[in-house]
Amino acid sequence: NRKDVELAVKIEGEDGNLDHFPTKEEGYTYSKTVCDNEDVTTRATWNENDWGLDLFTKGPNKCTVYFNAPVKYTIIAEVVGEGGSVEPSSQTVVEGKDTDYFTVTPSEGTDIKNIECSNNQKVLQDENKFKVTSVSSNSECTVTTAKGKHLNTYLSTLVESDIASDGTYDNNKRYYGPNDENLKNYIWFNCDTYSGLTESNASQHCEKWRIIGLMNNVETESKGTQNLVKIIRNELLPRTATDSGGFSWDNKNTKTGAENAYGKNDWTTAELMYLLNPNNESHTLNNTTANNSLYWNSGSGQCSTGQNNALSSCDFTTTGLKNGTTKDLIETVKWKLGGRSSSTGAKPSDWYEAERSTTVPSGRKTEWTGKIGLMYPSDYGYATGGGSKYDRQACLNSATYGWDSGDYKTDCAQNNWLYNSSKTQWTITPNSSYSNYVFDVSASGRVNYSDASYANAVRPSLYLTSNTMISSGEGDGSSTNPYIIVP
Repeated sequence: NRKDVELAVKIEGEDGNLDHFPTKEEGYTYSKTVCDNEDVTTRATWNENDWGLDLFTKGPNKCTVYFNAPVKYTIIAEVVGEGGSVEPSSQTVVEGKDTDYFTVTPSEGTDIKNIECSNNQKVLQDENKFKVTSVSSNSECTVTTAKGKHLNTYLSTLVESDIASDGTYDNNKRYYGPNDENLKNYIWFNCDTYSGLTESNASQHCEKWRIIGLMNNVETESKGTQNLVKIIRNELLPRTATDSGGFSWDNKNTKTGAENAYGKNDWTTAELMYLLNPNNESHTLNNTTANNSLYWNSGSGQCSTGQNNALSSCDFTTTGLKNGTTKDLIETVKWKLGGRSSSTGAKPSDWYEAERSTTVPSGRKTEWTGKIGLMYPSDYGYATGGGSKYDRQACLNSATYGWDSGDYKTDCAQNNWLYNSSKTQWTITPNSSYSNYVFDVSASGRVNYSDASYANAVRPSLYLTSNTMISSGEGDGSSTNPYIIVP
C-alpha cells in the first residue's frame, strides 16, 4: 500500500507487463521477485496459501513479480461409428483442471457405446455428456456410437415400479419383486449368434438370464472403477442334459489342500471357480483332470459333486459359454470375498457391508479377480418385493435368516425373484469363523450355510462390460420379450 513502491507483474520469458495480478485458478505459479533497490533491508517473501507477496523495503523501490505461465492442454473430441455430433469439438484447459462438459448427440436409433481418450486421460460420463478430469496432457477423445441403446445409461434413467436404489453407499439400482412375468429384468445372453436376433427367434439361439441391477463403483482389472450391469443365469446349471444335480462349491480334503474333509471356503482356489472360469484347462483334483474350465469352454468331463474329492460326469456342450462374442461381453472384475461368522441377525444391508469387509477365514484373501462368480447374500436380500404384512422395507429391515417361516417366508422369500423353493443355491460368500462353511440361499427361503462339499444348485453370475448395447426396437425386458444384446 506504499505509494513510493512501484509493483509490476511479468510472465517469465515474455515481454511486457500483465494488466492484472494472476490467480492460482488461472494456473499460474510464482517464480521470483526482483527489486531495483536490492539492499540488505529488502525482503520479498511469497505466501502460497494467501497467494500474495510480503514485501519489506526501506525507501522508494520498484519491484517486479515474475510468474510462470500456466500449462494448458487441448482436448479434441470426435464421433465415430454410427454417426452423431459432439459440441464443442475441442477445449483448452489448464493442467490439472477438468474440462467443461462435451455434449454428444447420437444419430437417430443409436447411442453412445464407448468413450476413450488418448494418453490415459480419465473420462466422467453423465448420460450423453462427458468431461475429461484432471487433465495432464493433450488428448483426442473418441466417442463411438452404435445402433441400439446403451444398457448402463438405459438402466440408470429407467423409472419402473420394480427397480430402485438399494440405499447403500454405492447407490446400486436393483430389480426386486416376485418371480413372475411382470418383472422386466430378463435379457437374452449366451447366444450362439447375436446377428439378426428378434423377438421371434431369440429363444432359438440364446439363454434367458436376469439382470440383478446396475452396480456402481465396481473395480475392474484394467479399466478402473466402473458402473456395471450384473446378471445371473435364469435357470439352475445342470450337470448334464439328464442330470439336474448340483455342484460342490469345493470338495477338497486334507489330502488335496483343505483343512478338513468338507471342502475349503476359499473362492480363489475353489473347485467351482475352476469349473466356471477360463485358464484352468490343466486343473486336476486328486490326480484326476476335473473342473478344468469346462463351463467356460462348453466342455464335458468330471465335476466336483460331493465330499472327499468325489467326482461325477458333467456335460456343458449345450449349456456352457457358446462363443467368443459371449465371453467378450464379460468384464473381469474384483469380486469381494468378505464374510460373516453367522447368518443370524443379518439384514440385507448387513450382508452388503460384510461382503465388502476384510472379515475372512484365516489365511483367505479378501478379493478375487475373475470373470464368473455367484450371487451374494445381499443380492438375494435386496431382490425381495415384500408382501401384505411385511412390505419391502420391512423385509429389508429384517434378518434373512428368518425368511423361512410364517409371513416372512410368504412376503420376503416367496416375493423374491432369486428364491427357488426346490433347490438350495450357493452364494460366493464364506463363513468367516470356519474353514469349510459357505453361505447359501436355502430352499426354505433363509440365508444359512453349508459345507462347501455339498452339491448345491449353481447359477453363474457375471458383470457385463460397460459398453454393452441392447436393441432399441426389440425387447422390453419381460419374460416373453427379454432385452436383446447388440454386440
